[in-house]
Amino acid sequence: MLFATAQPLAAVADSAAPGEGAASNSARSGQGETPESLAVAEARRSGRDVNVPSLENETSEVVAKPDGRLAATVHTKPVRTRKAGAWRDIDTTLHTTGGGTIAPVATVTDLEFSGGGTRPLVRMSSAGKELKLTWPTPLPAPVVSGNTAEYRSILPDVDLRMTATDSGFTQLIVVKTPEAAKNPQLDQLKLGMTSADLTVRKETDGSLSLVDKAAGGTVFQAPKPMMFDSSPGLADGSGMPAQAPAQPKQAPAAPKQAPTAPKHALAAVEAAAAPSTHAAPVEVAVPKDQKSLVLTPDQKLLDAPDTVFPVMIDPDVRAPRAAGWAGISRYWDTQSFWKFSGDFGMGYCGDQGRCVPADVKRVLYSIPVQGQAFVGKHIQDVKFRAWEAHAWSCTPQPVDLFVTGGINSRTTWSNSSGVGSSSFWKEYLATRNDARGPASSTPPTPPRRPAPPLRPLPAPRAPSTPRPPDGPPRSR
Repeated sequence: MLFATAQPLAAVADSAAPGEGAASNSARSGQGETPESLAVAEARRSGRDVNVPSLENETSEVVAKPDGRLAATVHTKPVRTRKAGAWRDIDTTLHTTGGGTIAPVATVTDLEFSGGGTRPLVRMSSAGKELKLTWPTPLPAPVVSGNTAEYRSILPDVDLRMTATDSGFTQLIVVKTPEAAKNPQLDQLKLGMTSADLTVRKETDGSLSLVDKAAGGTVFQAPKPMMFDSSPGLADGSGMPAQAPAQPKQAPAAPKQAPTAPKHALAAVEAAAAPSTHAAPVEVAVPKDQKSLVLTPDQKLLDAPDTVFPVMIDPDVRAPRAAGWAGISRYWDTQSFWKFSGDFGMGYCGDQGRCVPADVKRVLYSIPVQGQAFVGKHIQDVKFRAWEAHAWSCTPQPVDLFVTGGINSRTTWSNSSGVGSSSFWKEYLATRNDARGPASSTPPTPPRRPAPPLRPLPAPRAPSTPRPPDGPPRSR
């Protein structure tokens, strides 16, 4: 199984730009220079890529190439944010502010965590619209590491971990022992909620939308929270089968034909395991006065004799983005892992200590291109790039790329990958064999290296007998 992250994934499009005579032609026509033509002229003169500043935003950038082409890179997540009138790379590292709070260096939203005491647990604002959440009791001073602030012993043997993300935060309530789980204060967790600008709307899938009272647009989103114990495959979101079924040998591709899916791609596997009792949704409610957020953990999971502690309860809040990604799991077939955080995983797991038997995972991405300055351009080449963070073996394994149907916060294994829904997998594009195993046995490579670009392919045709992929959370 290969582990990948959503953050650095990007689509890269090369488009035709004005030729060498474009600048003079523009001047003769009275149209003047454009940012693109100026960048192309400088790229030709210098022999280096030249950025087009007017086409740069939080999730994309455009550069002019020395050969006269323009290359646009569109990321699934923000890679930069504008601070004090200038672009800064996203940096979620926490530091202490002068006001006694903890804040990330540079993120899309303005975010602060409590420095302890009775200050709000979190204050987050976007476009001038602010949200505050308050813990019901005074907080201890946090222990800060990287982008995470940990408030220890908020209840006996219960910690609270707040983690800054590029456009919001995640929250983990960590219940460390069976004795702690019996604390009646965990029956319901009531956080104070304050916002003069936003109203909270509960969606049909259990998520929350925080909507601008005046304009009506969604400013923040909170997916339906989940809780999970520390069973193999849950604490880090892996959950893959310990062994993969033998792969059939792949027949050599016929020359000069459109690519067809190799036999291993979208192959069926053994029957799914019974639903797990080691994870459960957390009920969330917002009273009519909209002054609190009430979380109700699943008591059956907390009290079950086979629950493996610690147990984590994980609500999070983020600013909405047009791009999206989703993990789907054969084992957790009805659970949505929309916009999962961190490494998710894909394929078959090779580490029995981190696997849920009979699971298979796949990762889906949606990269919007509308509004990316492609109108009027001739697209010459498109590449899809993803980062491989880790693999269980140094032996290269196939990673398959498909065009699929649309994805959203309701995408699960059952409604996208189960038998009978093969129409979701519309078009096979390519396979790349790769691996990034343990450092002790795999030749060293730069950390988070991108996959080599895919070669241009002829128009692919759908497999003659498509089969849906088989398999909670990690990436394809």
